[in-house]
Amino acid sequence: MLRKRHEYIMERNQRMEIPFRKTLDNTIYKTRIIKSLGGFPRLLISPGLDIVLNQRIEANGFKWSVNYMTVSIHLRKGLKDELTHYYWYGIYHRQLNASYDLKRTIRIAFLSPLQALHIAVNKRSTQVFYIYPLIRFAILAGALSKREKPPY
Repeated sequence: MLRKRHEYIMERNQRMEIPFRKTLDNTIYKTRIIKSLGGFPRLLISPGLDIVLNQRIEANGFKWSVNYMTVSIHLRKGLKDELTHYYWYGIYHRQLNASYDLKRTIRIAFLSPLQALHIAVNKRSTQVFYIYPLIRFAILAGALSKREKPPY
C-alpha cells in the first residue's frame, strides 16, 4: 500500500516533468567539496539530511547533479514509521523548505481525500485512500506542533 503511493508520486512527477528531488541515493559525490563544506550535516534525526546538504552546496556556489535514471522508492518499516517520518518533516518544514506556506499545507491536508481517491483509482489500491490523508495530516500536525528546534 505504501509502495503504491510512492510509485504514483514518481510516475506523476515524471508525467508532469517535475524533476525528482535530490536524494542521497542517486548522487555521486566529490569528496573534496563535501569535506570543504564540513562534511555531511549532523542532524538530530536522519530525514532531511539531503535537503540540508543541498542547501549548503547551493549556498557555496556548487551544483548538485542527479542521475534521474536511478529511481529510489523509500519504504519504511510500516505505516507508523511513515507517519513519524512525515510528522518530522512537518515540524521542520520551515527550515527545510524556503517556500514554506502553512496555508498551503492546511489546504493540501484537507483536500487530500480527493487526491487519495485519484491515487487509489490510478494504482488500483483502496488502502491508499486512507493512507494518503493520514500522511498529509501527519505533516500538518508536525507543522502545527510547538517543537521547533533546528534539525542541525
